[in-house]
Amino acid sequence: MQFRLSGEKTHLDVHHLNEKLKVDGAERLRHATMAPDEGFGLIFNLENAIIPTKKVQQAAWNKVAQDEGLKVFEIERPQILEVPPTRAITDILQWTDNIKRAQELAWLVGNAYIELLLSDEMINKPNSGVVDWLELIRRNKVPTSLVSNLGRVATNALLKKLKLKHYFLATVTADDDMETKAQKYLSAAIKLKRPPNQCVVFACDNKSIVAAHNATMKAVAVMGAHPVYRLQNADLTIANMSELSVVNIRRLFANKGAEFMDLNQQFIGKPPPRRRMTNSTAEPEGSSSDEEEDVFR
Repeated sequence: MQFRLSGEKTHLDVHHLNEKLKVDGAERLRHATMAPDEGFGLIFNLENAIIPTKKVQQAAWNKVAQDEGLKVFEIERPQILEVPPTRAITDILQWTDNIKRAQELAWLVGNAYIELLLSDEMINKPNSGVVDWLELIRRNKVPTSLVSNLGRVATNALLKKLKLKHYFLATVTADDDMETKAQKYLSAAIKLKRPPNQCVVFACDNKSIVAAHNATMKAVAVMGAHPVYRLQNADLTIANMSELSVVNIRRLFANKGAEFMDLNQQFIGKPPPRRRMTNSTAEPEGSSSDEEEDVFR
């Protein structure tokens, strides 16, 4: 995985990160006995998991289309929310094939999206159950982080408007310059000082669920933005966060250690002897062919 920490690009392996952030000593004993919930880290996607942004995004596209005299599609086009804006403009909406013009329109859509989010016209409260759930985990001292596609200034302004800022110990925004969702989640784990395999991502789409699993995290899918059949890869699926209790988070990790792991992770200490399997074609006794041997570790 690639990160930009303190302005520098560093390569980190997720398994190495799990080892590096593992809690040891007295703190580990405390998490195991007195405060088990504090050992977890919860990572929330701002978009759709915390606030319903799907309609806001569509409204931003329609506003730019009307302002610029471009064609507005009467039917819903969910594909434009799943690809980079410039690609949506050139390939899906076909507003222009000029890259410079497409970038200009994408910038206008981004500005319109932020303006609508910060106004009371579209968003004036978080999703149902969000505040109660955040308050519950705050009382149980579970560290939380927010991942946002917005810049830091816009993210903080939105959290302040919704009175949610004090619930999040850390935020990962567009200003952190992460290239993929998995990198964003791993950055959030670093900021929370929790191993990725002790973190849970709250997401609303399959790409985020897959990214969480690639980062060795658990994934809780919140229904609404996408149909249930597109959320089947999640470890837990909920209608809204009011259905949750802290026990649900503990249960996600109840089978930890029982999952299948690759051979490189299974063997501890001396590696097993190497087995050689030759090609099925018979050869004279005592001869061998390196090109026809597969080495299994």
